[in-house]
Amino acid sequence: GSNYAHDGNTAKGTKTFSFKPAIGTAGDYLVYARWTAGSNRATNVPVDVIKTGGATSTVTVDETVNGGEWMPLGVFPLSPSNAEVKFRTTGTNGYVIVDGVRVVPVPAQ
Repeated sequence: GSNYAHDGNTAKGTKTFSFKPAIGTAGDYLVYARWTAGSNRATNVPVDVIKTGGATSTVTVDETVNGGEWMPLGVFPLSPSNAEVKFRTTGTNGYVIVDGVRVVPVPAQ
């Protein structure tokens, strides 16, 4: 849509925003994130991807660049029971913006 969420650049470390994508079948998925860029955005946003079995991989994104684009975070094994992508504000140095997450299955080889 035309809206996004942000942390107000306050209460760092206490705010999170989670996306829980509907995963039909366990497997490898390419995970993308989207935000609006700006000079007052954080350059160090931790984004956690909760994988099959509950393990977490953290990717750090720079929200001062690549706004309005689907940016790949990586390929991760996801399952229907616990897939989650969580934006955190811990230690960030500006506004944390959350616009969307997209997951695309990786074809079996």
